[in-house]
Amino acid sequence: MEPAEIANPEGYCLLKIEKIEAVHGCLRLAVQTGRLNPERRDQLKNKFEELRAVLRQKIIHERKIFAENTELTMEREQQEKKLEKWLKEAKREEETAAMISEDAEEADFEASMATERAERALLELDELKHMRQTYGDKVEEIRREHVFALEPVIARIQQEIQTAGEELKERDKQLDQSRKEVWLRMYILGTQTYFLDLLYNKSLLD
Repeated sequence: MEPAEIANPEGYCLLKIEKIEAVHGCLRLAVQTGRLNPERRDQLKNKFEELRAVLRQKIIHERKIFAENTELTMEREQQEKKLEKWLKEAKREEETAAMISEDAEEADFEASMATERAERALLELDELKHMRQTYGDKVEEIRREHVFALEPVIARIQQEIQTAGEELKERDKQLDQSRKEVWLRMYILGTQTYFLDLLYNKSLLD
């Protein structure tokens, strides 16, 4: 292979030993045939080695970049998965927070309504206590007025009851006396009848 035919030494010399030996063989052949002098051969050989060194560094660098890119790609994929997971968790947390917020608002509303009902109940209770106290005072006032107004009537009724009781006692005495007199008269009448029967029977026997 002629050196002029090597249009792209970087692409041709991929660090494979057979290709390196092929290049060196071409250079030796060119010197032997007189197409290259030894000095030019050495320049081309040095240039080839420089290109090969550059190619080696390039390949090493590309491999390093590829490895780093692969690592970064994997890391990016992991981060994307983590981000996706985090977004899902954040969405769930957001939904949970929204539900909690809604529940909190509902609980706050219910607490507010309960507080309002409790306040109304306390006001109604105070009003009822006031009304009960007012009615109690009014009833006591009416009772006192009635007691004061009825005292003469009550005294008169008590007097009448006492008088009626005394009259009943007197009538009981009179009734008892009348009962005794009736029994006495019946006894006398019975005795008289008995003797009359005896006399009558005796007259019949005579």
